[in-house]
Parts: sequence; C-alpha cells; structure tokens
Amino acid sequence: MRRWLVVIAIAIVLLSALGVSEEATRFPQLSAPSPRNPGPGGLTKFVSILESKGYLVIEPSTLKRALEDLSSYHPSASAMIVTGFSSSDYRYVEELKRWVAKGGLLVVMDEFSDAKPVLKTFGVDMAATVVGVASASCVGNATITLDVYSFLRGGRELCTISSSPVAVEVRVGNGSVIAIGDSSLAINYLSSYPRIFHRNTAFLLKMLSHRHVVAVYFPTSLESFTLGTARAADIAWSLLRFSSKLLTSTPLATALTVFFVVSVSALLACSRITGRRRRSSLEREIYEAKRELNTVLEALRSEGREVGGES
Repeated sequence: MRRWLVVIAIAIVLLSALGVSEEATRFPQLSAPSPRNPGPGGLTKFVSILESKGYLVIEPSTLKRALEDLSSYHPSASAMIVTGFSSSDYRYVEELKRWVAKGGLLVVMDEFSDAKPVLKTFGVDMAATVVGVASASCVGNATITLDVYSFLRGGRELCTISSSPVAVEVRVGNGSVIAIGDSSLAINYLSSYPRIFHRNTAFLLKMLSHRHVVAVYFPTSLESFTLGTARAADIAWSLLRFSSKLLTSTPLATALTVFFVVSVSALLACSRITGRRRRSSLEREIYEAKRELNTVLEALRSEGREVGGES
C-alpha cells in the first residue's frame, strides 16, 4: 500500500509540472548536486567558474577528507561549500565547528533534513520546505532564484522571500556559516538560463571573495542513488516538456502522456523504496524503462504529426 501511495504522489507532482511555467519544469530534482556530476543537477560548471576565477578547488568524498584537505591551508583563506550530508558526517560536526571558529567559511546549500543536525549546531533551524520557483531579495540589492527551498531561522538574514529568510549568516569565532535553503542554486542546468545562472553564481562568488581555497563537498555515498535514478529522471523531464505541447491536442495524446507519467513514477518510487537491489537488476529495469519510454515518445511524435497535418 505504501508503495502505491508513493507512486501516486510522484505521478501527481509530475502531472502538475505540465501545468506550470517552462522555467519551473526545467529544474531537475533527482540529479546529485555534486562537483563530480556533469549532468543537469551537477555542479561541474560552477566548479569551472571557480577555477577560472583563480580558486584552488578541492572535491573531497567525505566530510572527514574535506577537513583533512583544508588543514593544509589557513582557515581564513579557505571555504567549504556543502550541498548535502550523510549520516556518517555527523561525527565530525564538532571538528567542523572548530575549523570555522579558526576563521573558516562554511556555506551549506541544502533543503533536506539531512542538514538539520549540522545547521542546528550553528544556531540555524530549517523551517517549512516549499516546492516552486521563486526569486529572493538579498543584501546588496542582489537577487537569486530558487527551486525547492527551505525557510531558515537564526542568524543575520541575507536573502528573503516574502519577508521570510532563505539565506542567513552566523558568526562563529573568527569564521562564519552561511546557510542557503536550496542545493540547486548553481546546478549545471541553470546555465540554460544565463541571467539566473549569472545572478546565482555571482551571489556565491561574493560570499567567497577573500578566500583562495574552496572545497566543494557532496557525499559520494549519496551519489550511487541520485546519479542512478537521474538517468530515468532526465528522460522523464525531456518527455514532459515534449508531451506538454500535445496534452490538450487529442484524447490519445493525453492518454499516452498519463501512461508515461505513471510508468516513470512507478520506476522512481520502486528505485527509492528498494534502493538495496543488486546493480544488475536495477540496470535491467532502467533498460526496460528506457525502451518503453522510447516507444511512448515515438507514439507522441506520430500523434504530433497527425495533429499538425489536420491543422
């Protein structure tokens, strides 16, 4: 029963995405915000920007490794950008706090509850999470655009949406912590929207202005799930954008669209619930899903040609 509830919930979200603006549908949600991920949800383009600005960029696989790598540099010249935490990271929170107090800059970009224990250590609470694209007004007359984001409490407000903070800063000893309630602030896909991408990355670069070494961290232990399901998710988003143009054309187009959404929802839900399946089994499921979705795509294209011919 629980599995079908998850399937229905995901289907509703995907169908709802067909009715919102094109800008909103272009924020992929399942691709890991990792510096090693070249996909739409990754941070490789942001890392390239950092390197082009002269920053020495480190891409640690664990929080422990990040702290070890940064120990070779003075904290006041270093920064750490974190887009996710694993449960094994929590044991190093006190060490992280000591590094910040010595002058380090910690930037946490996350909307999920995994960041809660860490942020709470620094006096920041995560409040309600909102789904939907929105612009936030920031200090210095800056503007950033967020997707799925969390409101924050505690510290000095840096960015707000409707007077509620989505980015805050907390001073800790000689250093500081900046919390931003969205991990997709500088993902690769935003480069398709140059103005938004420039504004968001400019905001982050301003935070890093006096630093020389930047560790961009996302747990490799989380990439196995997010990067694997991202392949199916990327197909889903591409089909959604295409089929949204045909959704109201004919009953057949509508039926095919609903069929594909439910199929993808079931795949994603099963991947989430049975995440410990053997790799060979998961690859076989993804292959079958791709073949089925390609069939749906060809049917939608044929339907599109028929609709065009009738007009």
